[in-house]
Amino acid sequence: MIKIDSIKDLVHLDKSVRKLIVDHIKATNDTPTGYAKKIGIHPLQMLRYVNDGKNFRFDTLKTIGKKTKL
Repeated sequence: MIKIDSIKDLVHLDKSVRKLIVDHIKATNDTPTGYAKKIGIHPLQMLRYVNDGKNFRFDTLKTIGKKTKL
C-alpha cells in the first residue's frame, strides 16, 4: 500500500505504483499486453511503462484503477 503522509513521500510514488502494477500482472498470470487490452489502454503504453520505465499520466492510472477487476 502506498502511504503518503508528507510532501516528501511523493518521491517514492512512481516506484510504488510501478511495483503494484507489475505485481498485479504477475499475480494474475497475465502479460502486460493482455492486461492493457483488458483495461482499455494501448498495449504499447503498458509495455513502455513496465519494460522501459516510462511514465503514465494520472488519468491513465485512474483508468487502471477503475477498470481492473479483482
